[in-house]
Amino acid sequence: MAPHQVAVGAALFVPIWLLAGYTFNLSLCTSCGTGTSVSSNTVISSTTSLWALLISVLVLNEKASIPKLASVIVSCVGAALIAGQDKGESSVMGDGVCLVSAILFGLCSVLLKKFAPEEGALNMPMFFGFLGLFHTIICIPLLFLLHDLGIETYEPPSDKLLAFLTANAVFGTVLSNVLWAKAIVLTSPLIVNLGTSTSIPLSFLADYLNPHANPPHREFEYLLGAVLVTGSFVLVSLLEAAGDEAAARPCTPRLMSGACTPGGSSSPSKLSRAASLCVSPPEEVDGGDQALRGIDDVV
Repeated sequence: MAPHQVAVGAALFVPIWLLAGYTFNLSLCTSCGTGTSVSSNTVISSTTSLWALLISVLVLNEKASIPKLASVIVSCVGAALIAGQDKGESSVMGDGVCLVSAILFGLCSVLLKKFAPEEGALNMPMFFGFLGLFHTIICIPLLFLLHDLGIETYEPPSDKLLAFLTANAVFGTVLSNVLWAKAIVLTSPLIVNLGTSTSIPLSFLADYLNPHANPPHREFEYLLGAVLVTGSFVLVSLLEAAGDEAAARPCTPRLMSGACTPGGSSSPSKLSRAASLCVSPPEEVDGGDQALRGIDDVV
């Protein structure tokens, strides 16, 4: 795919990606009155798998099988067990903002799969490079505008804070997003969004280690929720792996007894019926062509 085509695709993602990231960070801003706990933020974000599945059915024409639906429901139950313990008003507001972020990230993951349906269809580093460039062009003037309006306060960061921000940008944003997008292309939006929910045990530990966070009142429900979410990811991974193996297995029609006529000659009609049970492999399409079709569909 040519660089200008990658730039067009990145430009389409900018508004949704920007709003998804803003609402996610807003749900963690305790000083803004919209903050919630790290655990609640993580488990509500894990419901992205539900929205990814629903949007995939509409956009990618995927089938919502019973095992997939069951796994998503189990994941959501685990999220509810943990998020349901936050009772404060600010926490409820933060949970709502985080839910909006989860829906938007689910939409982003499905659109990315539509844009790059297979490996090699999109240069991920270039894609995220353009995405970061567009965000920089848009957000720097927006930051000063919000500062002048009194909505946000801009303060030059200290050297120590700048070092932490740089490390977070490299490992927590750039690297994690590139791996996230690469995983979507290699697998599916559902399995990747369920996989990101496995960070719940770490967020559970973070709340315990953070002296400013409110510890959970019912540790059993927290642990049960983490087990359910992690188990749903493992189940879907096994199901998808089994499905890919079955799809890759060549189909060889077996002629039942009586399918051959006396003398060793096969009955043409029975051979045709046996051959019709096989599904021909899909025609190979160049990855760049599929990505271009994905851009047209998204537009």
